[in-house]
Amino acid sequence: LGGIGLIIAQHLAETVQAHLILIGRSAFPEKDEWEQWRATHDDQDRISEKIGKLQALEKTGAKIMILQADVTKQEMIQAAKTKAIERFGPIHGVIHAAGVPGGGIIQLKTAEMAADVLAPKVKGTLYLHEAFKDTQLDFFVLFSSLSSILGEFGQVDYCAANAFLNEFACQETWGNNRQIMSINWDVWREVGMTVQSSAPALLKKWREEQFKSAMLPAEGVEAFDRILSGGIIPQVTVCTTDI
Repeated sequence: LGGIGLIIAQHLAETVQAHLILIGRSAFPEKDEWEQWRATHDDQDRISEKIGKLQALEKTGAKIMILQADVTKQEMIQAAKTKAIERFGPIHGVIHAAGVPGGGIIQLKTAEMAADVLAPKVKGTLYLHEAFKDTQLDFFVLFSSLSSILGEFGQVDYCAANAFLNEFACQETWGNNRQIMSINWDVWREVGMTVQSSAPALLKKWREEQFKSAMLPAEGVEAFDRILSGGIIPQVTVCTTDI
């Protein structure tokens, strides 16, 4: 239910008429409450914005299931999988796009702070893998970040979390013959972790420069299509500038 996740979901609905199971960590209004929610909240409300996108998806004929689950809780992942199969039947693809932005220099960061950032990427990947290890999937895609390769100031935990995704995908593909792919995304314009996370004044100018070369959503979707059709590649880097 995150920004990039919804963009990919819309694309899958429009191009292959996919049945979509969209998962969010926070509680989300039931479908029969959507109109009331939008009527009592302004358009800048994040949930109202998501509801609007989901309603637009449904108008195209997409079949959508919204589930609340924390990917760092194994039992919630298993329960979500069971509910999804009960409604739609076998699951053919998994996209793990959950994440928490990091922030803060190493000297001031505690182990607990780092663990909060690591958990969605590390625990989430392990629990999803456990849930689907006996399922024949068409694809299992992990949304990693270019920061795992280039680094980023004040993001040691976020860089480490995404580096884990890269290594996990390579190990499973080449070591255990399970095709898992990690995509190291550059910045997406208008959506994603970089847009959502705050930056201190000294970094704002640098971030503004980042956004000048950021991918448009349509470009990200095209890159996603090309990557999925590229065969068994456990790790792919998407960079808008000369890496």
